[in-house]
Amino acid sequence: MSADATGPYAGRRYLLAGTILSKRGDNTYERYASASGQNIAGILYDTVEFTDNTSVSNEPVAYVRRNLSLDSTKIVDYATYSVPLKAALSTCEFL
Repeated sequence: MSADATGPYAGRRYLLAGTILSKRGDNTYERYASASGQNIAGILYDTVEFTDNTSVSNEPVAYVRRNLSLDSTKIVDYATYSVPLKAALSTCEFL
């Protein structure tokens, strides 16, 4: 992930609450982008800043993945990934 180029978060690396996550082969998570080999694992619970300033941070974070009612307007890229998201998190309700 790249650092923000402008605005109040310029130079900082972070993911917003509601970002769809994919689990990597090395047991870490990354932002889901429908890339080859990616599968949706859950949704980031809270905004997190990666203070080590690298694109491959190992910062611990909380995420949600089942038995929830979620506001679809709060999920990053929901309109783009709603179909695979609903399939992967089939026990969740998207309002």
